[in-house]
Amino acid sequence: MKTFVLPLLFAGLAATASAEFKPAVQADLRGRYENQQSSASSNWGQSLNLLAVPAFSFGRQTILPVFAIQQQGRGVEAGLDSSPELLFVRRNLFLAKPTWLYSINDAYAVKAWVTAKRAVNAEKSDTAWSLGLYDWEEFAAGLGGDYKMGGAVDKLSVGLEYEHRTYMNWHESGASLSAFKNYYSKDYNALKATVAAKSPAKTALPWNASLTWLSKAYTDNFLIRRVQSAGGGETTDGTLDLDVLRSDNLLRLGGNISMGLSATLVLTLDYDLDWNLSNQNYFDSVYNQGVLDFYGYLSNEVGISAQWAPKGNDGLVAVVRAGLTNRAYSGRLIRNPNQDYTQGTQADLEQDYSLDMSYPFFVKGLSLVAGTSWLNVLSNQAYSPGSASSYDIFAVNAGLRYAL
Repeated sequence: MKTFVLPLLFAGLAATASAEFKPAVQADLRGRYENQQSSASSNWGQSLNLLAVPAFSFGRQTILPVFAIQQQGRGVEAGLDSSPELLFVRRNLFLAKPTWLYSINDAYAVKAWVTAKRAVNAEKSDTAWSLGLYDWEEFAAGLGGDYKMGGAVDKLSVGLEYEHRTYMNWHESGASLSAFKNYYSKDYNALKATVAAKSPAKTALPWNASLTWLSKAYTDNFLIRRVQSAGGGETTDGTLDLDVLRSDNLLRLGGNISMGLSATLVLTLDYDLDWNLSNQNYFDSVYNQGVLDFYGYLSNEVGISAQWAPKGNDGLVAVVRAGLTNRAYSGRLIRNPNQDYTQGTQADLEQDYSLDMSYPFFVKGLSLVAGTSWLNVLSNQAYSPGSASSYDIFAVNAGLRYAL
C-alpha cells in the first residue's frame, strides 16, 4: 500500500489549479580507458550516471523527489608485476533525497529534506553483491533556509544536516580489534553546517561561495593510544584505547567567479580550501614506529576553466580546465625508499588537466560526449606501502548524454 502514497499525492497536487510539474532528467553513459604509468597498469570500463528531479510546485510549496544512480565497472588489464591479470570491479551508488521547499514570501524560504544512500561494491569477480567490504548505507535529515537579499549578494542560504553512515559487512567488537583491523571500522555520525551565498545571475562577474563545517564522530573506530616516548615526547604503541573514539572535523571554503569574454566564451576561476583535524594516530608494527595526527591536513586547490559554445546549446560545447592542488599533512611522516622514517611530513602537489565536449545528436536532448584528462601527483613521500604516492593517470572517455 505504501508504494502508491507518493504517486497519489503527486496526482492530487497536479490536479490543483496552481499546480505545476517540471521534470528534469539527465543520463550520462560512457566508456572509459585509463592508464597509470607509475604502476604500469591500465584499466577499462564504463560508467552510468542518472539524475532525476521531478519538481512539483503548488502555491508557495515545492516538492523535489530527487533520485540518482551511479554505476561503474572497471577491468584491470595488468598487475603490479605486469602480469596479464584480469579483475573486474563493480560499484553502484543509489540515492534518494526528497526535499520540501516553502516560500514564506518573496524574500524568505524554508526547506527540509531526508536522504538515503546505499553503495554496493564487488571488488573481485567472485564477490557476491551486498557482501563487499566497502558496502555502506547512509541516512540523513536536514533543515535550511534561503534569503533573497538583492544587490551584490542575491541570495544567502544556510543548512544544518545530521547523517549516519554504516559499513554493513565489517563490524568487530572492540575486544577483538587490532590496530590494523581498526582501520576498516568506519561507522560514524556526522553533523554538517553550511552557509552559501551567490550573486545575481545577470551580472558582469557572477560568483558563488560556500563555507561548510563537517564534524564526524566515529562509533567503532577506536583511538590508537598515545604514550610517552623514550625521548620524552609522545608517540603511539599500537594498542587501542577502547574508551576513546576517533573524531574528525573538516572545514571547507569554496567558491568561483565567471567572466564572459565574448558571447561564446566564458572563463571561470575556482578555489577550494580544506582543513581537516583528526585525533586518530597510526602505528607501524613492522618498524615499531608511531605517527601522531596521521589524518590531519591542509589542502588548497585553484583552477581555471574556459567554456566555448559557438552556437550555444545547439552546437558544440567544449570545456577545458587546469587545476593545481597542494596538500600538506600535519603529522604523516616521510619514509625513505628503504622504508625508514624521517622527521619531515608528507606534502603532495597535484596537477589536473581535462577537456570535455558535447555535441547534439539525433533527437532533442541527446548529445555525443567525449573527454580526456591527465592527473599528475608529485609527493615527497618516497615509500607508501600498497600504493604509489607519486603517479600519472591518463584517461579518455566517450559516450552519450540525455538531458530533459
